[in-house]
Amino acid sequence: MNTLARRLSPGIRTGLGFGGAGVLLLLAAGTASADTYDGTYVVTTPLGQVGEWTITSCGDGCSEIALGGGYGAADPDMATGAVAGPVRVYDGQGSFTADPSSTCPDKTSLTQQQSYTVNLQTMKGTVAVIPLRCGAHGGTDDPPFTRTLTLTKI
Repeated sequence: MNTLARRLSPGIRTGLGFGGAGVLLLLAAGTASADTYDGTYVVTTPLGQVGEWTITSCGDGCSEIALGGGYGAADPDMATGAVAGPVRVYDGQGSFTADPSSTCPDKTSLTQQQSYTVNLQTMKGTVAVIPLRCGAHGGTDDPPFTRTLTLTKI
């Protein structure tokens, strides 16, 4: 049998093989690019909305999250509002803190400490909260708690 590959010299066969492999590598590189999470997401805990986050790409493996308030039924135990400036996470995962303020029953303004972890690949995370310390201001000093988060693109 005299096929084209047998009739070509070994150097040409090797060159054709490398050429074909190069095309496959280029195709694979095009599909192996980093995921983009760009968009606006409603962030919720099992008890309600925490806010709306806008995520934009900020380079290779970098996502910037602009934290904003939401318009849905809020988690009743979470202080909301302007919690922090934009934060950056890398390779789809990260952590950051926020200190939104809220008021106690006697109208004293205090901050609530919130520590977030987020995994953009699963659109899940957690928030650990040290509640407002309103015991001396007509309220209570509730114990710290942790809640799961879910990000849903809108």
